[in-house]
Amino acid sequence: MVAKNTAGTKRKSSPSSERPKQPKQQKQPKQQQPNQHQTRSSAKRAPKRERQSHRRHAEVVIEAKALWNKLRMKSNAKDETRQLADGLFDLLRGKFAEVAMQHDASRVVQAAVQFGTPDQRTEIVKEIGSAGDGRTLSDLCRVQYGHFVVLKAIKYCGRDDA
Repeated sequence: MVAKNTAGTKRKSSPSSERPKQPKQQKQPKQQQPNQHQTRSSAKRAPKRERQSHRRHAEVVIEAKALWNKLRMKSNAKDETRQLADGLFDLLRGKFAEVAMQHDASRVVQAAVQFGTPDQRTEIVKEIGSAGDGRTLSDLCRVQYGHFVVLKAIKYCGRDDA
C-alpha cells in the first residue's frame, strides 16, 4: 500500500497501519488487597511494641504520651492546656520517679513540670526527689534521661519548692 505524505512524495505505509484495529480489552478491576506497606510497617513496629509492653507502667505511659502530644502543641488555648496538664498529672501521680527514667516518658514528666501549676510542680519535685526506693534527686541527675527532668524542674520551679 502506498500513501502520500504532506510533501507530495510517495512513502510506503507501515504494516501496523494496514492491520485492522482490535477493540481494546477492558482491564479487570484489581481486587482489594491489604496495603502491603501498612502491613510491613506494622510488622516492623510490632517487636518494639512488644518490648515496651513489658516495662513498668507501660499502659500509663502510652496514655500519657497521647496527652503529651496534644499538650505540646502551641495552638492550644490556656484552658485547654490546663485541662491536659491536669489530666497528665492525675495519670502519672505516684509514678513520676520511675517514669522520669524512661527515654520516651521523661519528656512527659518534663511537660508535667513545665505546664503544671506551682502546687503540682512542688509535688512532682518532692516525688522525684525522694523516691521510695532510696533514690534522691542527685541520683536522678546521673540517669541518662532523668537529668533532663531535673533541668526542667530547675528552670520552672521556685527555689523553695523541694
